[in-house]
Amino acid sequence: MIWMPDVFHGSLVYPDASHLFYSVVLSVIVTFVRSSIESYFWEPLGIRNGIQSSKAIEEKNQPSELQYFKECGWRFVHHTTLFVIGIFILLDKPWLWNIDECWTNLPNQMISAEVWWYYIINLSVYMSHIYTQMLHRKRKDFVEMFIHHVVTILLMALSWVSNTVRIGTLVLVVHDSADIFMEAARIAKFLKYPRICNLCFGLFFISWIVSRLGIFPFHILKNIWFDAPIEMFGSPIISSLILLLHILLGLHLFWTYLILRILYSFLVLGKLEDDSRSTPTELVEDHNSNVKKAN
Repeated sequence: MIWMPDVFHGSLVYPDASHLFYSVVLSVIVTFVRSSIESYFWEPLGIRNGIQSSKAIEEKNQPSELQYFKECGWRFVHHTTLFVIGIFILLDKPWLWNIDECWTNLPNQMISAEVWWYYIINLSVYMSHIYTQMLHRKRKDFVEMFIHHVVTILLMALSWVSNTVRIGTLVLVVHDSADIFMEAARIAKFLKYPRICNLCFGLFFISWIVSRLGIFPFHILKNIWFDAPIEMFGSPIISSLILLLHILLGLHLFWTYLILRILYSFLVLGKLEDDSRSTPTELVEDHNSNVKKAN
């Protein structure tokens, strides 16, 4: 097992399965950090802006507006933080600029201390999502989000033990980029800044299409299929990784369909039919109910 001083001193290390233990420990810390940020920053901000917790809603086993607002705030914080850190860490890494470098000297690649921390912390964040999702009231998109979190955790764990961390860092950065704007749009809607909300949603849609339906399948997955070493495909772990990556792509396509329906309502009605508490699935259902009321 790696000793923490080795990472603090900036040593190059080989990813090892035993290192994943640290992500479990950190996930507990991340859960407490999340609770603190939600309670001491986002909750007071929401209350000052008239966002209240509703007992009537909570009695129906649904999260209140204030709870949604706090969760949006946390997701905005962690997506933004991890994306900025990821870009900063990868700027001097050759595989960011030439994706073929992901396969150089595989599987005997060593990673730097900052990449080690970036990967382990990302994994701990997704583990904490599982904890909080199980503890909180179940949402309409519980199954989709649970599958997404489990697939992401499995992808990161398998890429760690197979030492395909380089390609994993690219997947992480690509996936954080669009979510920043979605959470910003929700926060702006809660705080009653409609223009900022619409702007952020537009930026979210563009970044989603570019990152999730452009870079991810046509740059990352394409490189895996056509440029990765052929002998790599004989590994059961790598085969599982490729399968999970395509499950992730399937989720992207499903969510894109929902997002396009939201965009259609925006273009037709001139505004987002969104109470800013919802996931894409719930946004579509809210829009449908509004249309029925109008008729």
